[in-house]
Amino acid sequence: MKIALVGYGKMGHMIEQCAKNAGHEVVVTIDTFAEDASVKIENGDTDAMVRAVKSSGAEGIIEFSHPTAVMQNIKALLPLGLPLVVGTTGWNDKKDEVNKFAADCGGVIMTSANFSIGVNMFYKIVAEAAKILNMMLQLGKLIIIKKPIVQVELQLKLQDALWKIIQIKLKWL
Repeated sequence: MKIALVGYGKMGHMIEQCAKNAGHEVVVTIDTFAEDASVKIENGDTDAMVRAVKSSGAEGIIEFSHPTAVMQNIKALLPLGLPLVVGTTGWNDKKDEVNKFAADCGGVIMTSANFSIGVNMFYKIVAEAAKILNMMLQLGKLIIIKKPIVQVELQLKLQDALWKIIQIKLKWL
């Protein structure tokens, strides 16, 4: 796949290397500060950014810039009709606005606060542990109502069971 990188700081450089290692081609790197970017633009010059992406022949865009630039970048890039992956953080309060804009212009966007496999596995583990804990607490409430004396013992058993589940899941990391 031919990829355009918008934002060529530390993460942009790492993404470029990973893309190349996976057999993809980074056709343009765009940044306002990085001296080694293939296209250096003025801060806020989304027209130059769009021209660089269009002329590169990119088939997809990865945006990893800065929270102060991400919204204008998204609004400039989505109408190009190329899949857009945004790794920049700090704009989550505008997610509904971005989703509406993507739907309105027919754009495709994928975002995440963290694309790390390990972090996303941890999110999943925490969500699963919360479900299990909730079920255990509901069961514990039923038992406690019928037999108040077992409350302390039950709480200890529930804590022990939950800890074992978390330890098992953490071994996956």
